[in-house]
Amino acid sequence: MKNPGDTAYFVEERSRQLWLAMRRYMATAPLINIHDALCHVVNQPAPRFWVSEERASAVVSSIIRGGSLEGMHPLKREMFEEIHRRVILLRQQRPESCLFELVKEVVWQPAPKYYLSPLTARRLYYHYRMTLEKRPIHLRWNASSSTAHSSSTR
Repeated sequence: MKNPGDTAYFVEERSRQLWLAMRRYMATAPLINIHDALCHVVNQPAPRFWVSEERASAVVSSIIRGGSLEGMHPLKREMFEEIHRRVILLRQQRPESCLFELVKEVVWQPAPKYYLSPLTARRLYYHYRMTLEKRPIHLRWNASSSTAHSSSTR
């Protein structure tokens, strides 16, 4: 379980992917309203589900045992329900696989959206942008390339 102050291993990559999606959107928009841009981007497909395999496995296991997602933020609930739906489909194809392996595979699949509110996306976007501005110029270019920090390294 996560302790206060801990950050997940994927936080920087999630922020980077969000930042890249915003840059792609802003490159195509003639007039940019940051709120509208964020609303658009958070509903675009994401490269993966931005949750740790451990957390997703615990929640999916709870759902399978009949646990409730009441009280969970609606976007988080929607994300876990989608992960659960995919795990059940995958389990039908591979019943011999353990739950954690199935969840791990699903978490690394492309997600239908970012499952972030525009407000959270705004915070992540500006925080990432500020960290880029503090980096030396040669590292900024690397961060904006689509091949930097490849998400294929798991």
